[in-house]
Amino acid sequence: LYHVGDEWWDLCAGPHVEHTGQISPKAVDLQSVAGAYWRGDESKAMLTRIYGTAWETPAQLKAYKQALVEAKKRDHRVLGKKLDLFSIQEDA
Repeated sequence: LYHVGDEWWDLCAGPHVEHTGQISPKAVDLQSVAGAYWRGDESKAMLTRIYGTAWETPAQLKAYKQALVEAKKRDHRVLGKKLDLFSIQEDA
């Protein structure tokens, strides 16, 4: 458990900050947005999920983005098709 003071507890590993002013705007990146219905019920209002990441320094964010680029180059789903490693036999 992670906590800030005695009032706020979270199950995620953290760390957290007490206020967003402690985060450098240059070390934050919006990754994606998606719509979701409250508890999966389409009769309820749609909410917006915002996925992002925040780092202590802009250099750490840059390194993270570079790691994502490198990981994408090694994606087995893309490489498998590109190198013709996967095949489907109609007769099988």
